[in-house]
Amino acid sequence: EYKKIEKSILKTKKKLKGIETKLQKATKKIEVTKEEFIRDRDSFRQTIEASLDLIIEDSTNDFQNVVDIISKAIPNFDLQLPKDHRNFFLYNPKKDLGTSYKYLFWLLKEDREKLRKIKKGKEPTYEIRPDSTINPFLHSPVEFPNVSYTKPLSTLQLKGILPQSMPPYIVFLSFSNAFQYVVGSYVMIYIPNLETCYGINKRLKVYIESTRGEHLSLFRMTWSAIIDELIETKARFSLENLYLVEFEDIENQKLKNVEYIGIPKLHASILLDDTIRDALNTSIRIGDSWKWLLEEFLKQNPLYPLVQMHLWTAIKAGFTASSRTLLYALAVDAKLKEQAKPGPVFGPVFESPDRVVQDVREFYERMNLARLNVSKALGEEGKRYIHPLFSALRKHNRNAFMNILLKALTQAKEKETVKYLTSYLINRILLNDLAWEDFALALLVGLVGGGSYAGSGGESSED
Repeated sequence: EYKKIEKSILKTKKKLKGIETKLQKATKKIEVTKEEFIRDRDSFRQTIEASLDLIIEDSTNDFQNVVDIISKAIPNFDLQLPKDHRNFFLYNPKKDLGTSYKYLFWLLKEDREKLRKIKKGKEPTYEIRPDSTINPFLHSPVEFPNVSYTKPLSTLQLKGILPQSMPPYIVFLSFSNAFQYVVGSYVMIYIPNLETCYGINKRLKVYIESTRGEHLSLFRMTWSAIIDELIETKARFSLENLYLVEFEDIENQKLKNVEYIGIPKLHASILLDDTIRDALNTSIRIGDSWKWLLEEFLKQNPLYPLVQMHLWTAIKAGFTASSRTLLYALAVDAKLKEQAKPGPVFGPVFESPDRVVQDVREFYERMNLARLNVSKALGEEGKRYIHPLFSALRKHNRNAFMNILLKALTQAKEKETVKYLTSYLINRILLNDLAWEDFALALLVGLVGGGSYAGSGGESSED
């Protein structure tokens, strides 16, 4: 037996030595390649720096005196057409660095006459109004000639939008670099504020690089970047104008499976509130798995079932549930159900999204008072009502839930507490067809997790 183990060890050592040799060779090859790259980079930099002023000054002569200097700047020059451009003149003279350089120079200078001369008399088109020729996300007026509003913005209009008179083509030519490759897709988070947009996408890039191999979902990474930007910079940007732009690939200069994923105005209003967002930015345990409440909210999934399953897990596993997180989740769920009812097109949410946040906070306060009061009224005796109440909720039996709790309250001694809870049961459960289950489950949060009495506030009336 000993000899077998010794033989196995020797075999493993031999295999490790082979791997070590391969690793050393690969490392050496990387170092050689790195040295070559640094040498070429430094050589190019020296050539450019030594000749830059001379080249720029000769623009008055259309660079006629520095053609050789430009041509020798990049040995073996061959400009390949990227897959996200089509028929862009910059790439037409593939092996002519001088012409490509002049075209790019006058393009950034927006000198239309020089561009026309380089293009042998052909009038600039996309150079004036950038279209899908240089960016697949832009449309082409040629493809939509009869629709006036498809006319792209001119470079002059775009220049006024960009900071410090930045040439528009600097943005267009590097636009594809704004996308990050995540889980089989290219992704960019767009918001109409350059500084915030940059900050969010920079965070996303850091997340991607720091979590390689962890198999995190695209949704979680992108929204983590957005939420962190909100929290750390106290940014107050318009979330309803935020889009997650995602595409699978580019084939024949056409976007493949492109999606623009936005966020509803109602959800955006709630998410911008620091208190509510902080409460939902939590993962809760359901069985042997965890659910990020904020993700479910942003996916427009109902939160009530998650809170119900989490409470049941807490009962079975014997841990204490977080009442603040659960009650805010129920308050949000109740408000979303209320807003889902049929109403006028220009309803309260359209007019004042801030009102939605106020209502969620008010729902939370009512639920929290009820949680504290039911815990005080029933005490330890309340534990024996948990299973019957859960059973009533699972069967969506409002009357059974009311009867069980009202019967239990007849044994309570605190008259003011019973008065508040009775009013809560009538107004928030019996007369609330849309969201009665959310307000009912809030009472179970109190029974499962307990909680101290609210003080004088606990005796306020429920009207």
